[in-house]
Amino acid sequence: MSDETYSGWTGYGTRASAYATWRVALEVFDGGNDPQDSFNAKPDAQELADWCENIVTEYVDDSIGSGLYILKGWVDAFLDDVSWEEIADNILSDWEG
Repeated sequence: MSDETYSGWTGYGTRASAYATWRVALEVFDGGNDPQDSFNAKPDAQELADWCENIVTEYVDDSIGSGLYILKGWVDAFLDDVSWEEIADNILSDWEG
């Protein structure tokens, strides 16, 4: 494993980004939040990347609520490192149908 990857993920070319991308892909989209339930047809990569980002952002916003601005800032900083395009490409490589 190189210093720029994490568990096979590359993110935006840094280990921090690769880790953030891996972690979100694993915890949110591996076995949960199946985009095939939300799309009538196979989306393009950018459309799916936007959908993935929106799902996670909405979850964070709903979970944190108001008053925890410092926590929201930390989570947003972590999510800024996520390569939504890499997650989308990974999902599309396994798309059925």
